[in-house]
Amino acid sequence: MVAAFPGDRQETPSYWVAMENRGAESTQKYHALKERLRNQSRARQFLDQLENDRVQRPLLEAVAGRFAADRHGQGEILAAMYDELTQNRNPALILRRVTELRAVFDRIRKDLAQSAGDLDQLREWEGYRLLGHGAWEEFVEKELNLSRKVADLLLLIVGQEQTSTFDALVQVLVKGYASLTVSNGEQRTPTRRSESREDAFNKRATAS
Repeated sequence: MVAAFPGDRQETPSYWVAMENRGAESTQKYHALKERLRNQSRARQFLDQLENDRVQRPLLEAVAGRFAADRHGQGEILAAMYDELTQNRNPALILRRVTELRAVFDRIRKDLAQSAGDLDQLREWEGYRLLGHGAWEEFVEKELNLSRKVADLLLLIVGQEQTSTFDALVQVLVKGYASLTVSNGEQRTPTRRSESREDAFNKRATAS
């Protein structure tokens, strides 16, 4: 339950819903209040944001009324509460947030796969030695702030750049995690190839 401001009715979530159901009956009053605030940039900024988020007119009127009465602290608090209420009750806004989440997950998938490929090249070409690190584990810990375990886990997704979804990529990590451990729980050292990529590259260059 939301505590009421001094002298106000108790404004619970059910009260907010009732306010929403009032529809457009307070439109004229709201416009009059907003006009009184035309020289108060901060108050207008809050109201413009609420309008942009499609907050119901009765709720806008309540916020504008606080500002018009020089109760700016209460106005800002109500603006934050009503904006959050609308964000979680408006299907269009919820759909927008879902769409944004999809985009974020897809970006994480692409960035993670690319980072894993870069990490794999640093290990296979032993680029970390050029930075003065004698061991891979030392490099990932000091330069990338990664534990050896996490670095090796990321290497499991090398070659998964075309994995269709974020979920599929995470499934690769989950299923592959067991390959990094042995029965006694100790971490297994990744098998090194017989020659580094740099050695193989040099051999092909010499042969040609």
